[in-house]
Formats: sequence, C-alpha cells, structure tokens
Amino acid sequence: MFMSSSEDVALAESAIVAFCAALNAPVVHVDPLDPGPARAGILLARDTDDDLHLWVRIRLIASGEGVTYEFQGDPGDLVDSRVALESALRFSEGMGFLFEQDMIARSGKPGRARANRIWTSLFAARQAEPANASRPETAATPTSVLSRFCHAGAEPVRIGRAATEQKPGAHALTDIQLASQQLGTDCRDHKKPRARLLGSV
Repeated sequence: MFMSSSEDVALAESAIVAFCAALNAPVVHVDPLDPGPARAGILLARDTDDDLHLWVRIRLIASGEGVTYEFQGDPGDLVDSRVALESALRFSEGMGFLFEQDMIARSGKPGRARANRIWTSLFAARQAEPANASRPETAATPTSVLSRFCHAGAEPVRIGRAATEQKPGAHALTDIQLASQQLGTDCRDHKKPRARLLGSV
C-alpha cells in the first residue's frame, strides 16, 4: 500500500538500492495535483539506520509540482528489491506510467549516479522565465511593399515577409503624369444624318 507523503526525500547516492525511471509522460489525475502530463520515478533506498524505504515520485512537467508516495506495508517485503519494485510498478502503472528496468541492476555504479540525478530532478522546482526575457525571433523578415507614394530612388516601406532584390534595369514605381491634347479642327461630325437635315431647315 502506498500513501502520499509531504516529506522531500533527500539521500546520499550510495543509499540507493534500486531505481526505475518512467519511459513516458501520461496525463495523471491525482490529488493534490492538477491534471497534466507528468514524469515519475521509483526509488528503493536505505536510510542511516539501514532500514529500507520505497517511494514513488510524480512530478508535473508544466508546473514542476509533485507528490511523493511511500510504501506503508511490511518492511520485510522490501528486502528483495525485485519484489519491492514489482509492487511499486503495479501502483504506478495504474496511473499510466511505463518504466525501464532497474538502473542499478543493469549498470551498477554509473546507473546509481544517473538514478540520483533523475530522482533529484523530480523534486526540482520549475524555473520561471525571467520577466525581461526576450522572445525568440520569428522567421518573418521584411519585404518590399509598392506604394503610390514611392518616389524614384526612395526606400520602399518594409513589412512582413522576405524582401526580394530588385532586378537590374527595373524602375521604381512613380506617379503617372496625365496630359491633355487639344483635338484638331478637322474633326468629323458625328451627328446623325436626320439631325443634320432638320438643322438645315
């Protein structure tokens, strides 16, 4: 049986007997945490009195908040690390977690060092982003925008997408000059024949 504990489990690396890290990050629904994706680890360790303890630690990825569950059964059930881990695996897998094999049994001293790092990270508070942190730049870069107010040789307004280089020989957009031309005196009379006839009477 596992019960939640408010105690932060801090111990020496040499005290670790067995450790399993979760391979996935399922969405958990456990009190007192808000629902969300979480990481987890199972730790079997000895205290300074040489007593064995078995913990399951769950930590939300988004907020960094976590909860620790400790085994409350017969201490004799923890003597065999494989049996101890099996009980913790059954408890954790009910929440959707899948675990890798015991790091200590598989890798010895290097595995113990890695287990200690992962277990410690499950208690680390999430670092808040500084208020003055600059936001990452987007992929958008300036582009040339044609305007009727552009003059020859003037720098175009730039917004939005990538600017394209002006091809050799291209001319800047300028205002179009409108001109009027007087018609000659030899214009043809476009009046209809009937109108001309009535006008001559």
